[in-house]
Amino acid sequence: MTQSQEWLNLAKQHRAAGRLAAAEMACKQGLEKHKNQPQLLHFLSMVLYDMKRPQEALEALDKALAINNSVISYHNNRAVILYELGLFHEAELALHRAIVLDSRNANAYNNLGNVQRALKKWGEAETHFRKAISFNPDYAEAYNNLGLVLREIGQLDEAEQAFRIACDLNGSYLDALYNLSTMLIFKGSQLEAEEILNRTLELDPTYVSSYRSLFRLFEDQGRIYDAYQIVNRGLEHVPQNHDMLFLQRQLYSAHSPSWVTKEIHDDEWTECFEKALAKAIIPGAKIIEFGAGSGLKSMLAAKFGASQIVSCEPNIFVAEKVSEIVKNNGFEGLISIHNKTLTEVTLGEEVKELSDLLLWQPSYSGLTPPQTFLALRYAQKKLLKSGAQIIPNGYNVYAILVECPLKSLISYPINRIAGFDLSPLNAFSDPHYDFLHEQGCTYLSEPFPIFSFDHETIESVTGRKKIIIDGLASGTCHGVVLWFDVVFDAQTYYSIYDVTQRVWREQLIQFFEHPFSVTEKGEVSLEIRWDEKGFYVKHQDT
Repeated sequence: MTQSQEWLNLAKQHRAAGRLAAAEMACKQGLEKHKNQPQLLHFLSMVLYDMKRPQEALEALDKALAINNSVISYHNNRAVILYELGLFHEAELALHRAIVLDSRNANAYNNLGNVQRALKKWGEAETHFRKAISFNPDYAEAYNNLGLVLREIGQLDEAEQAFRIACDLNGSYLDALYNLSTMLIFKGSQLEAEEILNRTLELDPTYVSSYRSLFRLFEDQGRIYDAYQIVNRGLEHVPQNHDMLFLQRQLYSAHSPSWVTKEIHDDEWTECFEKALAKAIIPGAKIIEFGAGSGLKSMLAAKFGASQIVSCEPNIFVAEKVSEIVKNNGFEGLISIHNKTLTEVTLGEEVKELSDLLLWQPSYSGLTPPQTFLALRYAQKKLLKSGAQIIPNGYNVYAILVECPLKSLISYPINRIAGFDLSPLNAFSDPHYDFLHEQGCTYLSEPFPIFSFDHETIESVTGRKKIIIDGLASGTCHGVVLWFDVVFDAQTYYSIYDVTQRVWREQLIQFFEHPFSVTEKGEVSLEIRWDEKGFYVKHQDT
């Protein structure tokens, strides 16, 4: 064995053991004694490429080729480095030289196809992948690459078949399995795609592409909890991966209420809760909370002496983050967060004894749906002591007739546009409310109440009533602006009637399908309806 071969063998041993720096050193020490040894130069190039130093790898390989340009692997590996550097045309030329040296080399044809795929030479790429397969029928990578080209040119059935063959040849070929799954999703075979994606994660729990695809699949199918689980599973295996963290942010922002982060900036809202809690809580009080929000209410309750706080939060994403907040602030043993709605909480399970106080979270953006008050009624009967206080203990909804022509034009309804009837698009309009983002509406009436709740009397969760109000000014009524007032206790009150004083609040507007005329001091007959989901105002003459 020659001395240069000894250095080469030593370098190979280091590389096989993952000691790349030692492999580089062995190559360079060998080259000090054997400067024109192409095998050492070639192997040094491979080591440098492994070390993410492609430019140095190319320089070493060019030296080897200058000494001996008749070795096909030198040209093949040079093309791989050029491809890594984005020099696709140069890589293509290098592979043509390799094929001249060996016209039956399947690896060279596969690499050439990859380069041509990058150059969008679809026809040539397909030809060369098929040549690679003809010389090596068990070449799974070539079948996978062929599938990618066939997918690009729209031959979807043929692409699926190529991916399946690649997977049959190598059942642990992650990229081929993933590509097959994406093709199946595109063609509507979601169940098989899901099975394949789960198989890739069994093979490699750090394969981020599969987490990403499963997340999209679950989102499209409305399987939000499954999407939540797959994101958490991914973060267990790749905790700092940018893609996984992005998916988590996307999931949480899409499926948790935006007011959770808005309410913490409303100092008056927080002060109202703080004042009411300071007066209501006695040391050792047992508290139930409906709607964890930001976790602030329960931590304030703990600060004022509560001995046990059971907080139920139906949104799993909010529940998870509030649990983290509670733990970070040292209240883990005092405050328990349950991913449940209030009506799922039972005495003897989550709540060990009847409670002294119930905290609840009015909807911060928009109107609290009446079904919330049904849950409060349940708590009064099943979970609270007789005479227990509820905070807030009052909630009132008001409305006012408005003329708002500009807003109504861009909201509802849609009729004729550019001479064409587009009214069927009204089916996509929200039948409830829109946010009133700008000023410019003219009030046509005084404010009038449409719904009221307090801790002693709760209106029916569904109902209707007719009212007659007087016009304040003459004009065309396009809709009603709605807002709420919250009564925390007898001395603590919060209203969003004047939104200019509420930076984080927006009033709602409900448009009438048919605007109507209002005259000063003229009577307007309205029907107020409410159900589990919301409130509606209807003009009686429409």
